[in-house]
This record gives sequence, C-alpha cells and structure tokens, in this order.
Amino acid sequence: MKKIQKKEKGITLIALVITIIVLLILASVSIAMLTGNNGILTQAQNAKNETKDAENIEKIKLAVSEAQIGENGYQKLSKDNLQEAIDNQFKETNPEVAQNADGTYIVSLDNELYEIKDNEVDKIQVDLYINNAEDLKKFRDEVNKGNTYEGKYIVLTANITLDINEEWQPIGTYLNSNTSINDETNIPFEGTFNGMGYTIDGIKISSKEKGKGLFGLIKNANIKNVIIGENCNINVGVSYGSVAGYANASSIVEGCFNKANIISNSANIGGIVGTAGSDCIIRNCGNLGTIQANSTVGGIIGILNDNTIQINNCYNLGSIISDTTNIGGISGANRGGTITNCYNIGDITGAGTNIGGIVGIGKRKLFNRKYLF
Repeated sequence: MKKIQKKEKGITLIALVITIIVLLILASVSIAMLTGNNGILTQAQNAKNETKDAENIEKIKLAVSEAQIGENGYQKLSKDNLQEAIDNQFKETNPEVAQNADGTYIVSLDNELYEIKDNEVDKIQVDLYINNAEDLKKFRDEVNKGNTYEGKYIVLTANITLDINEEWQPIGTYLNSNTSINDETNIPFEGTFNGMGYTIDGIKISSKEKGKGLFGLIKNANIKNVIIGENCNINVGVSYGSVAGYANASSIVEGCFNKANIISNSANIGGIVGTAGSDCIIRNCGNLGTIQANSTVGGIIGILNDNTIQINNCYNLGSIISDTTNIGGISGANRGGTITNCYNIGDITGAGTNIGGIVGIGKRKLFNRKYLF
C-alpha cells in the first residue's frame, strides 16, 4: 500500500505541474488577446480613437460653416473667423488654427492635426513632432544616418532658436565628394516637414562645402510653412538656400520665408533654395534678407536646373548683390523652368552682366507682366 500511495502522490504532483503550465499558457494567450496588436484592448482603444476623430471632424465642419456665416450673410473663410468658430466648438481645449500658403487650414487639437481643404476635413497622420532644438537635432541626425523618413509627416510645434555658436549640419546630405545629385551615397530627406508657420533662428553655417541650408538635400519631399529667422550667421559656398541647398525629384517647397542675410563666395545661392532639379515646385515663398554672392544668385532660387521646374507666387524684398554675373530678384539663372506671378521690389546690384528684376539669365516664359519691377 505504501508504494501505491507514493505513486499516487507522484501522479498528483505531475498533474499539478501540468495544470500550472496549462494555466500559464492560457494566461499568456489571454494577455496577448487583450494587449497584442490585434488584442481586445487595442481594438477597443482604436475604436475609441476613431470615434473621437469622427466627433472632432464633425465639430470642425460645423465650425467652418459657422465661420462662413457673417452678420450680413456669407463671408469668406479666414484664419480669424475660423479660429473664433473653432474656439466655440472646443471650449474646454486650446485649439490652434494655422493657414497654409495654399489657402488650406490646419487645426491643432489635443496633439492631433486636421486639415481643412475645400471645406472638407481630414485627419493628418503625424509621425514625429519636433518641440525644441534637441528634437530638431535628433531628427537631423536620424536622417543623416540613413533614415530618409520617406512618406512620413513631421511637424514643428514651436519656435526654435539654435545655438548661434554651433555649426549647423543640414538635414540630408549631398556629399562634397560626389559629382551627381543622384549618387546612391547621398542621403536625402524624403518626407513632409510642416513648420506650421514657426520660426527656426540662430542657424550658423560657415562651411564652404556644397548643399547647405536648413535642409541640405531633399528628394520627393514637401517642405512647408517654415520661417528662417533674421538672427542667423550664414557664410557659405556653392548651392545654398535657407530652406534647402538642393531640391530634387518632384520636391515641393511652399509657404516658406527667409529673413536671414546670406553671404557666399560662390554660386547658385537663393533665399529659399540654392539649386532645383526635375519637376520641383517652389510656391508662395518670400525672401526678406540681403543676399550677397559671387554669381548666379536670386531672391528665391539660385538656379533652375531643369525645364520642368515651376516657381509660382513668390516675391523678393531683400537686396541682391553680386560682383560678377547672373543676378535676379527671383532667380539668378533659369534653364527653361516656368516662373509665374512673381515680383521683386528689392534692390538688384551687380558689377557684371545678366542682371534682371526677375531672372538674371535664361528663359523668361509665362511671367505675369504686371508683377515685373
């Protein structure tokens, strides 16, 4: 009998261990069902977020309608009347309204962004918020390590002042040793960067290597609503633009403004972009800073390097100065691109040849003549 009791105890112990193991397995499965990517809790949270987004979108639509109903009937939508209507709809929060250069609006609400375009409202899926100088530098370093942020949406949330004594390394690199913008070892930024109308100030660039600016090289990118402040220290080499040194492959730069003074001993210098490549668009941008360069210098862009480039609705108020050639209020040189609805009222000073109020040298087509000065 004693042997049988030991055997029964052994069987009981094994059964207990097996039961514990089964319970642990079931527990882990249950936790996964609750918290995994497709878990119950995750799905519930996603559903809650979707419901909240739907509510926000409906309230924003109501605000748009309210903003368009003035005391005397229909009125045009503006940032001010939209902000007032948004405030009425979201009384317990602090929503902010920003107007894009293309006439669309962005509503910032509880760290979420919604775009208003043609009275339609869509949520913007933001991949990264940049809140301060350290965030901006970390983002820059990630890009320059090889993360191009292709298809990602980056948002600036505040004015940023960089250390004026620290050399700024641009976001995205066109290596000085490379001879082609399409070289595989170049590292472009390929996402969307929305400055939301905030200012980045205190940029110092003294390097004479090519392709400098806030961004060094962008490709299939969209840079919008960025202001470069006046308290910068810019003394650069070839292909400098306050927003981007080189813009390539269908990149769009829009709603950007430069207030910084720029000095260069080289060529292809622009207030916004240094050199632009195929299918790029620069629109609704302005330069207020003084730009002094050796040659091929413009208030908006140094050189349009392709006949598919478009410059639309841009202006220059700053002085453009060169001791040699190819000086224009909008572009220093144009190799066939299209410039429309642009104007210059800045002083253009040059000791050499090819000096123009809009373009120094190159094709002049599709200008709106009433804007030529």
